[in-house]
Amino acid sequence: MDVLPDDEPLLTKAKGFQKAGDIGWNNPENFLTPSEAKRRRGSGKNYGFALGDGTEEWNLVAFDVETKGVLPDEAQALIDEHALLVWDSVHSGRNRLVKVTDDAYKILDSLTTAYNHLSDRADDDIELQTSGHCIGPGCEVSHKHCKDTKADCPGSGRNTYELVGAKPFAPVVTKDVAERILTGLEIDREKNESPQTDDSVEKVTEIPEYDDTDVAAVEAHLQTLQANSPFAFNCLSDRLNGGTGEKGGLRLDCGLIDRSATDFVTVSDLYGVMLVLGNEDKQRARELAYAYYTYRCEGNEYMKSSEGRPRKWLSIGAKYRKNILQ
Repeated sequence: MDVLPDDEPLLTKAKGFQKAGDIGWNNPENFLTPSEAKRRRGSGKNYGFALGDGTEEWNLVAFDVETKGVLPDEAQALIDEHALLVWDSVHSGRNRLVKVTDDAYKILDSLTTAYNHLSDRADDDIELQTSGHCIGPGCEVSHKHCKDTKADCPGSGRNTYELVGAKPFAPVVTKDVAERILTGLEIDREKNESPQTDDSVEKVTEIPEYDDTDVAAVEAHLQTLQANSPFAFNCLSDRLNGGTGEKGGLRLDCGLIDRSATDFVTVSDLYGVMLVLGNEDKQRARELAYAYYTYRCEGNEYMKSSEGRPRKWLSIGAKYRKNILQ
């Protein structure tokens, strides 16, 4: 925490013994200065970093690597050179906090590859976090709150996010450095893709059922999106209601809404919100995205257009929906 200006409220309130943000954590008036965060941690409560926020000169971004050592050497050298903080998670991951200039932030924040998961392989997940929050070193987590998918999670007891290193005067990531990091990660900005293999994407074997609990969970995460990015929330909401929002490329040459493309983009965005803002694991994020999109389509069965065509999500078979969930 000493790596940030003590008069800047750039830290967040996290729940005790959990990674999740406390109620109202994303409201800037509830942000904490480093001194306030230290006092909060001293009282047994967790804190986080307000990613995407910062000063006039820079914004905060985090690299969250699920398994230490999987970053390509060139990318790791650049990230470590610019890392204000490096800390290990309570499992096998390693986190790095950096400052980035405004133009560098725009490059990193523009990525949509696997919802900013720069590598979506099960054994080397590399996540770029440009919004939301991540808890910092010194925070203690109870494993009873962990997701069942954590293979190395004991399922009980507590562990602490351990500080590995701190560099208060680490250089700020510039546009040039950001582009070099993406090159080191083999990210093609033109295609906005990372290298994939046939084994890199988890397969969906079943279409999950859903209930009121699932719907409520999604709407809570969407409230976070609304607070963080009203424009993105309104665009997504319009597509959930059968429109296209402000998203381009969702209409056919004849002017009709491209229902397949709209389904894909909307479910994809829901998955991203569940994964990044909701801190859900990948399978649960898929289940919630499917549940909520189905719920909204059932509530409004026709597209928002003069033709009033039925929502394809409901009128096509389960295989269509499974393919989109893949």
